Amino acid sequence: MEQSITQAFALVWQILTPIVIATLVVGLVVGLVQVVTQIQDQGIAYVLKLVSIGCVVYLLIGFISGEVLDFTRSVWGDLRYFR
Repeated sequence: MEQSITQAFALVWQILTPIVIATLVVGLVVGLVQVVTQIQDQGIAYVLKLVSIGCVVYLLIGFISGEVLDFTRSVWGDLRYFR
């Protein structure tokens, strides 16, 4: 049971780390561009962050689905030991 919980947290960490890093980088770049150009529109930052999240998920969907499927199979396989 504890091993499955540890694996679940590790899986969430693996999936979310690239998304968070991409959003952080886009936010920093947009912030720097807004400071340099003195454009203070928050909508630009939100839209670009959402686009970056969509791109990262699109690029990593094969990895994400494969990892989630492997984890699901391992959990279903371990269910017989929880009696």
